[in-house]
Amino acid sequence: MVKPFVFVPMHELMCVDLSGSELLRERGPLYKEELAEFFMLTRIVFDRWHELIGVMAPAIYTQYHSFRGTIKDLEMQMSRVFDEDGPEAFDERRRFWDMLDSFDGLMERLASAFDNPSDISMFYFNIGERLRKTMEAHLEAF
Repeated sequence: MVKPFVFVPMHELMCVDLSGSELLRERGPLYKEELAEFFMLTRIVFDRWHELIGVMAPAIYTQYHSFRGTIKDLEMQMSRVFDEDGPEAFDERRRFWDMLDSFDGLMERLASAFDNPSDISMFYFNIGERLRKTMEAHLEAF
């Protein structure tokens, strides 16, 4: 069976049209001051993916709020890790890494919708990788 061809507006999915979108495409750790904008852009990426794929597969919306909550929860947890230096610091870090694993699964789900071009898949994986590098850099500073 031949897969149907669907035009993928990569520039929209990658938020190229938005100010600050380079935060999503660059590599390496983020500065703490960039995190709020990065997470806001990540939520837009998530919403745009659903807008495109939802036209073809409306059932994807069944877990929309749960998955979108994953992004917000990860942002809040990352903030807790940055702010916590007391006895709970190790528990907060462990929670963050567990949540990042779930977030990586979400990004893998977004990427798996596209066979080609590979740039879009790498874009989704890079989002989680930037968060990983940011946390690693933060922990090395302590």
